[in-house]
Amino acid sequence: VKKPESEDDEVEMNHYKQLVQIGMKYIFTIMPRAHSNLIMNNLEVVTKHMTELLSSTTQTSHELIEQLLGPYFSDFTACLLSCNDSKIRKDIAGFVSACLQTLAKAEEDDLLEEITITEKVKKTEKGKETNEEVEREVSVPKALSGRFVLKMLEIVPTECPKQWIRFQQYFEILRDFVRLGRNQLEFMHKNSALVRLVDFVLGNKSPLLQSGDKRYEMGSRLTRVDGFDSIVEIVSLLIRNSKTPQINGEDTSHSSVVYPEKMHELTSIEKKLIEHPEFYIRALKGNHDTEGLGRAIGHLAYKNRSLSLTMANCIMKIMDDIEEPDEIEHYFNVIRHFFDVEDDHQILRFDTVFGYAMPACYKRLDMPYPFFGIGQI
Repeated sequence: VKKPESEDDEVEMNHYKQLVQIGMKYIFTIMPRAHSNLIMNNLEVVTKHMTELLSSTTQTSHELIEQLLGPYFSDFTACLLSCNDSKIRKDIAGFVSACLQTLAKAEEDDLLEEITITEKVKKTEKGKETNEEVEREVSVPKALSGRFVLKMLEIVPTECPKQWIRFQQYFEILRDFVRLGRNQLEFMHKNSALVRLVDFVLGNKSPLLQSGDKRYEMGSRLTRVDGFDSIVEIVSLLIRNSKTPQINGEDTSHSSVVYPEKMHELTSIEKKLIEHPEFYIRALKGNHDTEGLGRAIGHLAYKNRSLSLTMANCIMKIMDDIEEPDEIEHYFNVIRHFFDVEDDHQILRFDTVFGYAMPACYKRLDMPYPFFGIGQI
């Protein structure tokens, strides 16, 4: 199939639209069953060509994402959250992510705008849904890519917890979207992604948990939650694009601030969540994007004595629980950024983690008198 020279070429674009239907069948009919038929041997090659073909134009990407957002959304989430084959989940996620990125780049100017649409919903009486449908007007992102990402975010607390072993690729799609640039970060801020994701990771320890509620426990002492890697990276980018009382968009030389020309104003709920020690303890214990995590911690700790002490205590608490020497390596990614922050509390952070220098008296056999000095690590 030849790529059309112009998207205004109706004949060629009609061919491409037909390819979208082939692509949908490929995602939901062939790929999930690849492990039980011969296509598994050529799955990587076929997926690569299908991805390049369908993500090569805005039109085909728009058609595919529109189908996924509509009648195929439940099938899409089922494949990414329920399929037991990680390679198939990875290929499906890569396929969808490539099309979403093509579309998002084309819709850059519309991403932060909203439109009003009319949708049909089930009528409720006395708190229960009925079969009767009513129309209501709702505001949604003007960009189709924004509506797709928002719908993915909305189902995170209900659909993802029980599939924690398999949801890695689901969050990789969101991570790839955030990596695109400033507008995508601003879109995530606008739609409370920071609250949604940190609250999700904290689970039963979240300060937003309602009294009497209990959430599904994700992970265990022996099993790592791989999907948290992408979540921690997204949260790190969102934190580093946010103002703090000490960082107002002007003083940004201390750390890797993201897009300082337009920084997000944190809400009280966002502050409460991102300063919760348990989020950083879980991220550190699981070795989740420690490079980004360290930069985020450094951003928050800058000129903040209280938070510097909190983060230092988190690091010490986790290091005390280390059983294998090899496990300590990834902690130094975080510690390096934590100590590199140049402010009035830099020495305090160092001393809190490694201890204060104390005078000591050493008795040495090769010396006839006591040796006085400073104990060192």
